[in-house]
Amino acid sequence: MSIKNNAIIIRDETIEGANTASRVGGNLVEIADDLISKQVNIDSNTAKAGITSTQSGDIISNNAKTSYTDSSAVLANTAKVGYTDSLVSANSDVVDNTSKVGITTQQSADIIGNNAKTGITTAQANSIVINESKVGYTEAAVSANTDVVANTAKLGYTEALVSANTSVYANTIKNTYPSADATKLAGIEVGADVNTVNSSVTGEPAGSIVIPNLVTISLTDHTTAVNNGTIVSTTFYAIP
Repeated sequence: MSIKNNAIIIRDETIEGANTASRVGGNLVEIADDLISKQVNIDSNTAKAGITSTQSGDIISNNAKTSYTDSSAVLANTAKVGYTDSLVSANSDVVDNTSKVGITTQQSADIIGNNAKTGITTAQANSIVINESKVGYTEAAVSANTDVVANTAKLGYTEALVSANTSVYANTIKNTYPSADATKLAGIEVGADVNTVNSSVTGEPAGSIVIPNLVTISLTDHTTAVNNGTIVSTTFYAIP
């Protein structure tokens, strides 16, 4: 059991007389012994992490340094990237400019004379002036155009042109009724209403009467209407 645990037990003891001098004193002696042991270790520094005498010597002489010995090359700058007037003058590529990107004397002359120009000729300039390839019109040009005069591509009509058109005359694209549909329509009276019963006694047996109104009704609803006195005398009720 550790010194700290013993001290906790002594502190929390509730039984009277349990914390005897031996018990309390023993814990104090353990604490003292532990402190003395730690002090000895501190004094001797047995757990230290440090450097050896050799490492200390190396630091002083810096015999593991990273440096340079090329002082002469530095002085002469033998690997330099740069120039002096004498070095430039001595450089053959600079003198000859063998990798130059520029223009020759002839190219310079061509630029001055612009002999590679893309432009227009005198004839082209004249054509522009008179606009000989123009797209447009003048009154004279229109009058001289046979298509304009004859209007061969016209879209339109005159009374004469319409009368002379066989399709217009015959109405070949008209919408009309087939004969069967025309026969059906012939049997419908003029002004007939799809929602009105047209009743007639013409040609019917004696005693026939005209029906002003016709409706269908279920037997149940008809019986209810009779009992309630809501039957209309002029209406004919058809019970399915």
